[in-house]
Amino acid sequence: MNSKLATGLTILELVMILAISGITLGVGIPGIASLISANRVAGQVNALRSALALTRSEAIKRNQHTVLCKSADGKHCTKSGSWSQGWIVYIDHNQNRKRDLKETLMLVHGELANGHFLRYRGFGSHNYIVYRPTGFTRTNGTFTLCAPNSPGRSRALILTKTGRVRLSRTRPDGSPLRCDNTTNSAS
Repeated sequence: MNSKLATGLTILELVMILAISGITLGVGIPGIASLISANRVAGQVNALRSALALTRSEAIKRNQHTVLCKSADGKHCTKSGSWSQGWIVYIDHNQNRKRDLKETLMLVHGELANGHFLRYRGFGSHNYIVYRPTGFTRTNGTFTLCAPNSPGRSRALILTKTGRVRLSRTRPDGSPLRCDNTTNSAS
């Protein structure tokens, strides 16, 4: 009689594998969710930082006033709503701070995803940033990106009159950023 070795799992081995897998997934999934949330915030902050850099570089390169403004439709600037709706960058030939159809549209960014909220607070208009041909702005201010249910992930981009931005995780006094979803509240 030819006997073959039996292969397979016993019930006890299968239960142990399922228990170990359950524990591993239970520990790992929250870490993965946290990583995904952090990457989403970083991606949205980087998109805004890139838009500001593009606006500044185009103003210098073209020797024209260039505007970054909030936009709900991706074609025109809006005074209502929040920066969370999206923004556009365009060359403002006539310097009226309103995009006319003949003015070159450089960038369109749509609505922020995942319930993130973006607010701008600064001197002058809360609706747009104008870069002059020198690369400077007439204002300084702070963009605050707030992550829902994760105030510790909120980030601020601080704009100076020289046109440069820097990233911050706190308010100037070191306290946490405030994230109450109102358009012109303090950052």
